[in-house]
Amino acid sequence: MNIVKQIKQIINNKVDDYVDNYVDNLGYSHFKKQITLEKRKERSNEIIEKYPNRIPVICDVSKKLPELDKHKYLLPEDLKSEFFMQIIRNRIKLNSTQAMYFFAGNKILQTNNYMSEIYNKNKDEDGFLYIYVCAESTFG
Repeated sequence: MNIVKQIKQIINNKVDDYVDNYVDNLGYSHFKKQITLEKRKERSNEIIEKYPNRIPVICDVSKKLPELDKHKYLLPEDLKSEFFMQIIRNRIKLNSTQAMYFFAGNKILQTNNYMSEIYNKNKDEDGFLYIYVCAESTFG
């Protein structure tokens, strides 16, 4: 197997492991579990109406990461995903030996995309974009 295929397999395994082992156990959908779909739709519609150039995001992290102090974000639509990732990394105060992976649904987020593109492709039926963060030790 060549190196590209190996890397793709590792990434796919990470996504599958994350979704299977963390997302359901994380309680990331705590927001979803607490609030009915209708209420969430109302909230996202109100937010979008009041702030038309913003994207409503719910961000949660794996239990392997320090707790995130803020889970709801209203992001400018022209914000690049790499800047959002940096914001989260700074809020978590992540150890430099850990890499972070960001997912929307079961897809890993790539840097250098606008958050509006990510939102349009991955928003939930309730109008929010749910982003999940996990980490992996990279240097031992």
